[in-house]
Amino acid sequence: MADEADDWIFDSIALYRNLFMYDLQHGITAMDWTNNQNVCIATSSGSKHELAELHLPDKLLKTNQEEAGLIKNRDFHMNAGCYCPHRVACLRHVPKSRMIVTSSDTDTSKIQFWKLGSDDTDVIKNITTVENINSKGPAHITPVPGTSHMVFGSHLDNLCTVDSITGQITSKGLERSEKISSMGFTDKHTLICCCQHTGDLVTFDLREDSKKVKFGHTSNVSVDQKCFWTCTVTESGVYKLSSTGEIRKTEKFDWSHDVGCWFTELKTLSGINYLTINVLPRDEDIIYISGFDSNVYIYKLPIMCSAESHKESEMSKYFFKHEGHWQNTTIDNKNDQLTTVTHILHPWQQDVALSAATDGSLHAWQFNEVYDK
Repeated sequence: MADEADDWIFDSIALYRNLFMYDLQHGITAMDWTNNQNVCIATSSGSKHELAELHLPDKLLKTNQEEAGLIKNRDFHMNAGCYCPHRVACLRHVPKSRMIVTSSDTDTSKIQFWKLGSDDTDVIKNITTVENINSKGPAHITPVPGTSHMVFGSHLDNLCTVDSITGQITSKGLERSEKISSMGFTDKHTLICCCQHTGDLVTFDLREDSKKVKFGHTSNVSVDQKCFWTCTVTESGVYKLSSTGEIRKTEKFDWSHDVGCWFTELKTLSGINYLTINVLPRDEDIIYISGFDSNVYIYKLPIMCSAESHKESEMSKYFFKHEGHWQNTTIDNKNDQLTTVTHILHPWQQDVALSAATDGSLHAWQFNEVYDK
């Protein structure tokens, strides 16, 4: 097994433009960018939970490879950190601020605001806790574009907005009560929520006081098909991923049906909370998928004939697979225990990804474009 890992390390020289692998003391449960050079992570092991803001390796952030070769710094550096009273289920950065918001993995929907470190201190400090009066479970959190507001909630009927500056809470709960797996904005007013068990998309305008759904998109999933769904929201629409490896695309200006449906060879029967899908900002046909096993898979979506055809297309094999977590873990029975917890794509540095696994490994990587077939 050691020889196999050594061979992979040797092959990675050609596979990756950049690859940085680190083993943390505790497993990562959530992470988010705080700016183009730093990432905030939440870790947990037993009763010990921590938050930390890390500075990315300087070598990774250089676009000019000749200049990058002169930089010796290949390490993450801790800017600030603290202990946390609970295991973090969701972590989001408050845009244009030095604050983050977290939710716990308990049955409460409360969220906590934290102040990141500054020039005067390297301690992350808890500022305030906001309680959802209609508590049903761990809350998902997403920022409202162009404002200081955050939306949080676990179900459609307990969604709230909170002003991160004043702490004022406004209930936005809907008449429907499905559990949410993910949510995001296509613009500063339109919130999209993905229902975990059906894949239905629920859309509504934050400016409206009505609890009625602005528009609901039904996935037309068979009642016999037991699976779970998550999504990522872009300016052009929504990309959904199921635990059976199915990908669907819905466009912003036509929520009435899916414009594309593709199938992968991936399936998972457990770890549904780890399912993650992201699209490359420069090319939304490039899809990153993780949470099925210990790898991160990258696919290029085949072009559909037309939006009206509604044809399903079997996807070709992934064109790149990051398997560094599997190759370098110290877990003995890694097929049963090792899973990627999440991955995030750098919002400005093209093709740079961060991925984390249940064994505490944190990888920053950028695949070699020669393999982008």
